[in-house]
Amino acid sequence: MKNTHGKALVLAFADVNNDGRMDFYIGNDGTPAELMGNLGGMRFLNAGEGSGLAYGALAHPVAAMGADWADYDRDGRLDLAVTGFSDESYSLFHAVGRGVFQLTSDAVGISGPTYKPLGFGTNWLDMDNDGWPDLLFVNGHVYDNVHSIDPLSTFRQPPMLFHNLRGKQFIDLVPQMGGEVAAPIVGRGSAVGDFDNDGRIDFLMVDYEGAPCLFHNVSQTANHWITLDLRGTGANRFAYGAQVTARSGRELWVGQVSPACSYLSSSDPRVHFGLGQTAEIETLTVRWPDGRRQTFRHLQADRILRLTEGEQNAAATAPLTR
Repeated sequence: MKNTHGKALVLAFADVNNDGRMDFYIGNDGTPAELMGNLGGMRFLNAGEGSGLAYGALAHPVAAMGADWADYDRDGRLDLAVTGFSDESYSLFHAVGRGVFQLTSDAVGISGPTYKPLGFGTNWLDMDNDGWPDLLFVNGHVYDNVHSIDPLSTFRQPPMLFHNLRGKQFIDLVPQMGGEVAAPIVGRGSAVGDFDNDGRIDFLMVDYEGAPCLFHNVSQTANHWITLDLRGTGANRFAYGAQVTARSGRELWVGQVSPACSYLSSSDPRVHFGLGQTAEIETLTVRWPDGRRQTFRHLQADRILRLTEGEQNAAATAPLTR
């Protein structure tokens, strides 16, 4: 690797140009971010400047502590969310193809609400299984006396849970949710996953001043879902780097096995898709880490399925919950 800048507070892995090799984003604290393009043979080239990921709003480097990938507008390409320091908006980078990204924070309504907080934890999750990835930010300042310096800032800050309105707009639900989820903390790491296997994604936040905060998702919805537990052969048993593409009619979902994201955190490695009203995945294609592709057909929703490389049958690993 050449031409990296240094501080590297967060890494987030994804195959951004769909060449079958995992690239990775490096978020640096106040210096330009990097996108390390995988050339193969353990060689990487820094494509940050040309990709559009190096800078945030007003072409300024951002204090990127948290980052995570997901296809927020369901166009088949993975997009990137990145946190920032106080008095700089968080960044949402929309993939436009060929490893190039466009900053869309203003357009989708994230810039304003994220201007004053200081973000660390960053996770995509479909909290209501409507098929559109929502966005969690865990916040907390690094200066315990910040309020005496800036009366509009606080050391302890509530998280933000942005509901995705079909890829067009994001609305923070925490103010209307209230209760414990809205309690200010000195937030740092965060992780997401379905810890009780009920088909609803839960999340955990790390409080610098106290115990971790685990939130159980008890949302009531008729939306369907599917969770995929991928298992590779050989040394890469948990299929890190595998990409999953699901289709049903005109509906498209894209995910990957890449649990390392957010800030000093690792999430559930299983791939979870909220399916909305779709009760069956017509085709599901896995591109395994070695480049081989495998297609599964007619997978019923509302199940956790284990998909093993080279085997055609998907095995249910949890009972039907509906």
